[in-house]
Amino acid sequence: MTRDVPSRSLIATRGSLFPSDITIKHWQLRDLIVPYDAAAYDQVLYPSHATVQRLDIATGAKDPLLKLDFEPRCLASLGPIVAAGGVNDDSLAAESGSSSSSAHRGVLAIANTRTGDTLTGPQYVGEYINNSITLYNDCRQAMICNNDHGIHLLDIGPASYQRVDRIAFPTSLNHATILTSSNTSAAPASSQPMVPSTQGETIVAVGDSPDIFICNPGRDGWQISHTVKTSSDCGFSTAVHPSGLMFAVASQNGVARLYDIRKLHNYAQGSQPLVEIQTTRPNTMVGAFRCLKFSPGAVDLMFVSEHNERVHILDIRDFDNHQILRWNGPDATTAMSSTSDMTNSAPPSSSSFSSSSPLTSPSLTLASSTSSSNSHETFHMEGVISGYDDYRTSMFNDRAHLSHWSGTSSHTMHLPHSQLHQPLFSTAYRSGSSYYMYGANNGTDINGICWSDLNGGSLIVGCDKGIGVWDINANARKICEKYDMR
Repeated sequence: MTRDVPSRSLIATRGSLFPSDITIKHWQLRDLIVPYDAAAYDQVLYPSHATVQRLDIATGAKDPLLKLDFEPRCLASLGPIVAAGGVNDDSLAAESGSSSSSAHRGVLAIANTRTGDTLTGPQYVGEYINNSITLYNDCRQAMICNNDHGIHLLDIGPASYQRVDRIAFPTSLNHATILTSSNTSAAPASSQPMVPSTQGETIVAVGDSPDIFICNPGRDGWQISHTVKTSSDCGFSTAVHPSGLMFAVASQNGVARLYDIRKLHNYAQGSQPLVEIQTTRPNTMVGAFRCLKFSPGAVDLMFVSEHNERVHILDIRDFDNHQILRWNGPDATTAMSSTSDMTNSAPPSSSSFSSSSPLTSPSLTLASSTSSSNSHETFHMEGVISGYDDYRTSMFNDRAHLSHWSGTSSHTMHLPHSQLHQPLFSTAYRSGSSYYMYGANNGTDINGICWSDLNGGSLIVGCDKGIGVWDINANARKICEKYDMR
């Protein structure tokens, strides 16, 4: 059986950018753009200093949704519930009069945006920084990954929340998702998976080790039921496919893996994942994978963001269809009619997904900059869509910003993010027998990705210049590829 693969981009090469001040308080935690689930499909949330901002991507209108007494490191939204977490730093402790023993504990705030109430509950959850929050079970429960080697489980009521359990792990936890193998109905595209009951629940968690931890409830509470070994660096993102049958994990060394939830025992015994994709810039921090998301089941795409400039798009129906969106948003002074000179950093010209092809340049309706009194100017963005194979011959030459030296140590040097306080440009780490260090970082840092149903389906990408909206090529997702039987 042979196949004619259509040379279509999975995503538009032209997008729109809404300038936004998105605050990154931890250089490795880059899951900061979340859909506002209470507003259908056209609003997203992001942290801006000690405020959770709301952006309407249909109009460009922005307004503060929540004001906090800390600067979030993580954010979650499901239904009317919005949760933000972080760490109680020294300045916050001094301002609030807290004791020094609470200066670096995890902080949490949960609000019901429908009623306008801030839920009461413990201000401090976890002994150290809260790295991620997952809301589930119709907003009635939450789990928080903390550097204290634990996942903290919360029950959320109409007016308050409380911690009900803690799952212990052998390492600091960076991210987790929850799914059920018996739930085959697709979760809402803009939400995290919702689980109907504790029966059959499975937690997938990653942290400052190469291992993937699988947890299930038992007689004595939650337990680690399987540990999937990998050769990767720290894990930073997890996601479940809307079918509930697959999950994926992204690691800092630029490797993302997709697994079948029904084969956990096999994976724990060393079986290979369904598919494994790799960064375009191995052995560099700008190529580190930070955030992984799925589209709705009908679209069947997986997105993985690199630390800087690039987002991977994998067709779940055809693992060989792996494309890269590469972009560098325009400066805030760029006129509405102008575009960024993205083509200056285009991948090799042999790409079958060049931006000049009509198949890869579907038009994108830009949000009106005058549709709301709170709206902001909107800019064009030009991206380059390339097949992953185009990077294979050039990825090892894309290191002008790196200095490199050889290392001879026989042991692996781990740099868990809880122990790193140096700025990004001075971070060093080891891969195999070599070490790499930043010399400069001149691209557009990505601080989060998420899905929206706007315009039939859009990828939302946050960066240091604002929030970008890229339409999915919906027509391409409706076309059946041609097969010849032999």
